[in-house]
Amino acid sequence: MLEMKITIAAPDLAAAINNLAVALANGNTVPAEKPAKAEKQTEAKDAAQQAQAPVNPMQATGAPLSATPAQTVAPVANVPVAPVAQAPIAQAPVASAVPTGAPTYTLEMIARAGTALVDAGKMDALCGLLAKYGVEALTALDPAQYGNFANDLRALGAQI
Repeated sequence: MLEMKITIAAPDLAAAINNLAVALANGNTVPAEKPAKAEKQTEAKDAAQQAQAPVNPMQATGAPLSATPAQTVAPVANVPVAPVAQAPIAQAPVASAVPTGAPTYTLEMIARAGTALVDAGKMDALCGLLAKYGVEALTALDPAQYGNFANDLRALGAQI
């Protein structure tokens, strides 16, 4: 497994965000202009800014927002970055949250519910239920009857 740690140092970022919040709270915003006019003015501003010395964009609106002096940022040379190899992510099948049919019961599930009824003192009721289905033991119960038998167990108080 490849572990990479990247640290970005931006000591003045918090102050810049706070200054922006103060400016927005005080209503020091520039109203939006029409798109065609804005494009022409943006081009003119870009040309003018290239001719001028760098200015802190937070103080360019004319309202001093902070007592800290403006800082210029030197351009960073383009540094090639090697792509990081990533292992494919295996996607597990998603189970449906809505049941699409009747639940399927196993002999083990029915036996466990029957055992809980016997422990609760309902042995006679369980024997009567077996007699209702014409069997003497759960192992003789037809698997097609498991659903109905489970419903009858539930009516007796079993959790299945």
